[in-house]
Amino acid sequence: MRRRATDVGGRGAPVGASSPATPVSRDNEPILDADDIQGNILGGFAKQFQSVLFLKICNISAFKRWLLPLKPRITSSAEVIACKHNPAHQFGEQYQTAQGQTKTWINIAFSYNALNRLVGSGNHFADEAFQQGLAKRSVLLGDPISPQAEGNPQNWVVGGPNNEADAVLILRTQNLRELFSEVALIKKGLGDNAARRLPVAARVIFTQHGYPSAPVGHEHFGFRDEISQPGIRGYLPSGELLTPCENPQDANHGKPGQQLIWPGEFVFGYPGQNPHAGLDVPGKDPLMGAAPAWAKNGSFLVIRRLRQDVYKFHSFLKETGRKLGIAPRLVGAKLLGRWASGTPLSAAPRTDNEVLGEDAYTNNNFTFQRTPPSANDGGDGHCPRSAHIRQIHPRDIRSHCGATFPNISDTQTHRILRRGIPYGSASQSTPERPIKDAIDRGLLFLAYQTSIQRQFEFIIRRWANETNFPEPLSGHDPIIGQNNVTSDRRRTFGILEGPNGTVTTRREWVIPTGGGYFFSPSISALEIISK
Repeated sequence: MRRRATDVGGRGAPVGASSPATPVSRDNEPILDADDIQGNILGGFAKQFQSVLFLKICNISAFKRWLLPLKPRITSSAEVIACKHNPAHQFGEQYQTAQGQTKTWINIAFSYNALNRLVGSGNHFADEAFQQGLAKRSVLLGDPISPQAEGNPQNWVVGGPNNEADAVLILRTQNLRELFSEVALIKKGLGDNAARRLPVAARVIFTQHGYPSAPVGHEHFGFRDEISQPGIRGYLPSGELLTPCENPQDANHGKPGQQLIWPGEFVFGYPGQNPHAGLDVPGKDPLMGAAPAWAKNGSFLVIRRLRQDVYKFHSFLKETGRKLGIAPRLVGAKLLGRWASGTPLSAAPRTDNEVLGEDAYTNNNFTFQRTPPSANDGGDGHCPRSAHIRQIHPRDIRSHCGATFPNISDTQTHRILRRGIPYGSASQSTPERPIKDAIDRGLLFLAYQTSIQRQFEFIIRRWANETNFPEPLSGHDPIIGQNNVTSDRRRTFGILEGPNGTVTTRREWVIPTGGGYFFSPSISALEIISK
């Protein structure tokens, strides 16, 4: 029996709220099979020491023999969630098995081509992006067309035309020594069988280690990351809600500002979001007609290796601040829509507020469309229309390229679960004192969804790269937006009101250098795949 969820509690009143929300029942939400869903999907491996191993399958039979014994080691969402709910097992603490041994969290995902080889005719996924793979879709995402460009797939460190991965392993351990030891064991198990005259199952064609940046929870440009994660409707097998209501003003929120999304947007086999009804009305299960029956409890995984040129970004902030007569850190806040602490510009238009930025009940509790939009600031006086957080999650904005959305529920059909982690050592550069070095650093972007086309690719193509979103002449997303429509790849975005507040630049500070499109199956489906 699951617990009735009719109460709305917590703290933090949303901006503009005037009265408490009417308590609603959440009894129509499904029970999530968290024991069968891989852990990084619903639970999230968090920003600890991680490695992603990109594999090329060498021998199908040998790979299946290797895969089947791996199944018991695959970490479930139930395990990760239970660990996070235990104060003794928070991010920096050791997670141990009942026998006292350190637990390594492991997840796995496969490319479309790999699943064709592993399951044959049972691999009928309808998502065209998944079928084609990231390299072939790269041009649609605005990646460089020039063969000489670092961001062109021909030059990617992994995932390009000649080095696409068949599978990825995601590992999370307590410390670097354990991480490197586990990676070595995985490599040995895949191919170090010469003495027994067994074929090599797979080769590790690329390994990316991920570490917490400094300070922890921030990405290399210096901003607090992954604040605006959607809440997920549904119950755990224990009867508890996966995302409880903690907003007394809105029953469709988890924490204030965190919309509750139907789980079918992220995991096959559950109701998705209904774009034509209220937020609490379920839509259809995306599994129907879009994926094989064994895909239930699975999810598409997008991986993008994004190199960050911190020196180039900080130099732009300093130079632009000098031209506009404002502080470099304010320029950065205008580009992102948040200060480095995570505080939204809507709440702190002139200076950062670290207390607010660190409070999960306030740092995501805001909207954009408070007054009719005008000029670059979109009407709220603070956050430019081209700001990163506005481009990739328009919240309450109901327009798209001049058209009107049916309702805000449509926006929620384009959400993703982000599970990225920084790679490379932290830079000593600051917006006031840019420092150049030769270190390769950036973000290993991971995101889960049930439609790569409608979710990840839509966000990039129709929002981040679209100069007329959320309003005409808004400009590109200044952080991740790309432009391969013009040969010089120039991007334009607004910083301040008026004609002098719009900036055009040919400099790029986030460069795609690898990745792939994968499917993360349920733990039980691994038995089908390994047969």
